[in-house]
Amino acid sequence: MPHWAAITPDGRTAYTTDTQTPYVSVVDLTGCRPARKVPGPGSEDLALSPDGTRLYVATPAISLPPASPDTYAVQVVDVATNAIVHTVPVPGMPSPVHVTADGKLLVGQWRFSGAASGTRSAAGLLSIFDAAGYEPLAELEVGISPINITSTPDGATGFVTNLQSGTVSVIDLRSLEVAATLEVDPRDDSRPRAPLQGAHGVAYLPGA
Repeated sequence: MPHWAAITPDGRTAYTTDTQTPYVSVVDLTGCRPARKVPGPGSEDLALSPDGTRLYVATPAISLPPASPDTYAVQVVDVATNAIVHTVPVPGMPSPVHVTADGKLLVGQWRFSGAASGTRSAAGLLSIFDAAGYEPLAELEVGISPINITSTPDGATGFVTNLQSGTVSVIDLRSLEVAATLEVDPRDDSRPRAPLQGAHGVAYLPGA
């Protein structure tokens, strides 16, 4: 099932993750047709490097009960060959991935606690890596179920939407700290709430 999509800077190729199938789909946008598949164990979000040479794919797809933690990773794909060239392990179940303009790889992760089945949601995690060598730079606690990430054009500030918390974590990407938490759809147990109600998509509008 197609989930998220990313388009190369030249607008000629799109990549879509597939949560229930073992591949990422590559789409030729000039001919509007499927081009090939990049094998993988199901996938969530994906992001392209600013220069369009690398694709970062969060694997495996989110599932309950969760998959084995030793499978949690971001696969790095060489766009020229559509081959996986590196694997970046992460401690939590990865969902959103984002690459900043100045070369940081941000990976939001879902975490669980409580019952052995692992179905109780806990505070999420944001891992920050140097996208050049994939060296870990920081791990920050964010809200429950981080679902989307964006950043400012200068790479100084990141924003993580937290689905079940109904919050946005504002990240200072210079000091590598959580600078603020914005409540956009706070939980109110006195009224009915949809299972996935909360903060979801996010966009940054320069100058707004």
